[in-house]
Amino acid sequence: MTVSRRFTASLYVAQLVALATIVRSVVFERWVTVLASVLLIAGAQAAARHRTWGVGLALAMAVAFPAAHLLGMAPSWFWLVGVAGALPFALSSRWMASFDKGATLLFAAVAAAAGVACAMAWHEIYLSMFAR
Repeated sequence: MTVSRRFTASLYVAQLVALATIVRSVVFERWVTVLASVLLIAGAQAAARHRTWGVGLALAMAVAFPAAHLLGMAPSWFWLVGVAGALPFALSSRWMASFDKGATLLFAAVAAAAGVACAMAWHEIYLSMFAR
């Protein structure tokens, strides 16, 4: 399987996992998880259209899922969602680094920081909503 086929397959995997997460989250009325899953799908769709920001958005949401688990707000299987969402970046990072290694590292760091920031922001909102 060539790199481009693996990359395309990783986009499908990320979208399927996000779709399954949406179904589960709608059933349990976890609307923030629905939003994060929709953003993961949107990022994968943009990446399929050769938009680099789509890979970054998918990576940011992929990091947000395990971060939510670490903050105690989500089940442990969110790590699997994170792995599936990070696959497109993992498969395209070597190609990106062939142009500029520093920019690729910064891109990954900013996307990961954005994902953690999203999870932390939701954690703070979540605590303030139920602390009343």
